[in-house]
Amino acid sequence: MYTFLVSLAIGCLFIAAYQYVLYPAAIILAAKLFGRSAQARPAAHRPKISLVIAGYNEARILPEKLQNTGQIRYEPFDVIVVTDGSDDGSETLEMAVPGRKVTHLHDPERAGKAPAMNRGVAASDADIIVFSDANALYNVDALTEIADAFSDPDVGLVSGCKTVMARGAADGDRGFAKNEGLYWKYENLIRRSEDKLGNTVATVGEMLAVRRDLFPNFPRWVVNDDAYLTLHVLRAGQNVRYAEGAASCELASLKDEDEAKRRARIAVGRWELVSRPALWPAKRPFAMLQLISHKWLRLITPFLLIIALASTALAVAANPGGLVATLLLAAQLAFYAVAAFGKSRESAAGPFGKLARLCWFLLRSNLSILSGFFAWAGRSRPVAWERAER
Repeated sequence: MYTFLVSLAIGCLFIAAYQYVLYPAAIILAAKLFGRSAQARPAAHRPKISLVIAGYNEARILPEKLQNTGQIRYEPFDVIVVTDGSDDGSETLEMAVPGRKVTHLHDPERAGKAPAMNRGVAASDADIIVFSDANALYNVDALTEIADAFSDPDVGLVSGCKTVMARGAADGDRGFAKNEGLYWKYENLIRRSEDKLGNTVATVGEMLAVRRDLFPNFPRWVVNDDAYLTLHVLRAGQNVRYAEGAASCELASLKDEDEAKRRARIAVGRWELVSRPALWPAKRPFAMLQLISHKWLRLITPFLLIIALASTALAVAANPGGLVATLLLAAQLAFYAVAAFGKSRESAAGPFGKLARLCWFLLRSNLSILSGFFAWAGRSRPVAWERAER
């Protein structure tokens, strides 16, 4: 029994380590050995782009978003703003971008982000649809970089580089927000490496571009529009690329509670997609391996951590002198103790303070995933985003 319990704990911890460390390390090494940069080239004919901005109660940030949009250097593109369900004044804002056609759609009923995006696409006659969140600010060459990626006819979906800007301490920022920015540096490194091998499976809704003729109307149950589109394009035999030069920036969540809710909701949407095999790109084995390793294993990691801790504790109880079990239990308890310190000292400085905050970030993320699983299993699957304080 002791050997079985220790083996179970080691197996669970290995799978957790695989998706957090080993897969990223393997994909980065493979990209260096066998990868090549995407062969994007300036398109001879610039496709028309529609920038679709879906925002719920974003009256505070929309003027800044429109001002930022006016700074983008690309021809031709227009702007479609959808403020369905908003009651904070967004519905009466003057939507204007100098030199651009701006279409403002508003329905008093709030149906969720996916239906709002469907309405935006229906109002467009462009070749490429770029979806953007209202709080995501683009660099001036973002649309050019995206259009260049589509110069490859095998590319059906392009996603940009998400960056997160933490507020200063005077604005109420806490260490968790800084760690969110660090997480996205880690995530973008994996996406860049996958892209060098021909295809990434991770996209971000803040900057998501799809060929108009590939766009399927989102079903009303869709929570994660970016993940749904990724699966759809992969199943269609087209590739998904990461345009590193197309960058979006947004403020990090001020509170870990807000980020926890966001991650729980993402987990709900991901479980919904995983539970529908008809959506999987099953005929593309490498893409399936990427999906499992990069995204889907994260859904079971909270359970792996629980099983590892419980089985190790049982092994120590069964054989108090067992060195392996004792060391495993001590290592796990140390991790949780450091995470607890990171939670209580979110502004801790120095190397240990940063490590503690990262441990808490990792633990909090897994608690959110666990919460998302129970929401999904209990069929509590809201399609409307809850805004985070930023």
